[in-house]
Amino acid sequence: MRSFDDFESIVVTGTTAIGLTETKIAGRQAAIVTVETEAIRCRLDGVDPTAVEGHLLQPGDVLELTSSRDLLHVRFISTGVDAKLHVSYARQSTG
Repeated sequence: MRSFDDFESIVVTGTTAIGLTETKIAGRQAAIVTVETEAIRCRLDGVDPTAVEGHLLQPGDVLELTSSRDLLHVRFISTGVDAKLHVSYARQSTG
């Protein structure tokens, strides 16, 4: 069972691919990412996506990351203008 215990909003530009905030993913095993504005592309293998390469996510799409490895390796880039992501982070609950 997961216990969501942290949240952040991230701005993703079309110039530089980014991952999740290192201090937020420390000790966490899952996250739910919602694309708020503008389309983005993402990769889960630690390689930077480009504006034309990677999984395409549209505003309103939800990406569920289910392992600490996914949290560490996911990378995002906007396909055009700046995009906003909302991220909820979870720990594995004990009980």
